[in-house]
Amino acid sequence: MQRSNADSEVIAYRLPEGEVRMADLHPKVTTSVPGLDPTPLTDGDVATEVTLPLNPGESQVWVQF
Repeated sequence: MQRSNADSEVIAYRLPEGEVRMADLHPKVTTSVPGLDPTPLTDGDVATEVTLPLNPGESQVWVQF
């Protein structure tokens, strides 16, 4: 697998029947990116993209659920 300088990882798995959707739990979602709206991360649409820009001088960004 080739990786670029913009590495990313996705972890995906099927939910068991009867599992509660994350959006139904109304989680508090925060990120290290000021002003970023993290709501699309819980919209249930796996095609929704959210870009977390890396600020100059920083080596990582994070999302907390």
